[in-house]
Amino acid sequence: MLIWSGSSLVTGFFCGKFGFFGLDKDAVAHDGLRFVHAMLPLKIALMFAPLVLSLTGASFIIVSYTLFKRSRDPLQRLIFWLAISDWLSGAWWTLAMFTGTGNYAECLIQATGLQLFVVGSWMWPLLFALSLYLSNVYDKEITVFWPFQVFAWGVPGVMCIICLATDQFGPAGLWCYVKDSSVLQLVFGEGVLLVTFAIEMYIFSMLSYKLYRVRTSFSQVELNKSRTLRQFRLYLLVPVICWGFAVADRFIQHGTGKTYLWLQLAHAMASCSQGFMNAIVYGWDPELLYCWRI
Repeated sequence: MLIWSGSSLVTGFFCGKFGFFGLDKDAVAHDGLRFVHAMLPLKIALMFAPLVLSLTGASFIIVSYTLFKRSRDPLQRLIFWLAISDWLSGAWWTLAMFTGTGNYAECLIQATGLQLFVVGSWMWPLLFALSLYLSNVYDKEITVFWPFQVFAWGVPGVMCIICLATDQFGPAGLWCYVKDSSVLQLVFGEGVLLVTFAIEMYIFSMLSYKLYRVRTSFSQVELNKSRTLRQFRLYLLVPVICWGFAVADRFIQHGTGKTYLWLQLAHAMASCSQGFMNAIVYGWDPELLYCWRI
């Protein structure tokens, strides 16, 4: 909360100083390099702390899975790959934090990595939810893992190939991604995010309903049930916190033609926090903490 509050004050100061509360998208595109270079110190200041936390959280999950055999069940394996994708997306956000949008090669590398690893980090929670559903409803455990890998990396990989083949990657505000002028920015970005979130919400709703119907007189079982239901809500809270600003930012851009700097900076800061949030929600497991004797 302190990070968010301090960052909001800094954002408000710079927005007032540079007059970027509500810029026309065409005006930003016309003088894009000046806009990006002027905002580089602010972008670094706001993204630095969330990125450090995210990279640290993802590293904790990766190291824990590598060191402790007892944390290598099928669901933990999915969380491990979620941490891998979070770490890689954090690394590419770090690249986006320090680089501008003027160099074509750097911009292309930046956009391709963000598309591949950020969208990949959306796929693993979806697969986690699906695996949880199969194990609880149909009593089926994961025995073959390669289809999960193909899906999680294949979906964003195909998107990258399409964007590269049609020259859709380029400057998109303060970093490089699918160009602001392309409808694919909404389809391959927030569109995919909303679809995966809707599926996850349906799966966790079904699991919650099934769990709620289980009536028991044992207080410990009821307590565990309550904790599980609370955990389901936390799984759904992560994308809302981390990507709510992004959805608002993109839909306002494409709907009104205006770019709001405070919203784009909030978009960047919240998106960079995903690795940290996932580490807390998915990785903060009592058994794992016991392995570390925490």
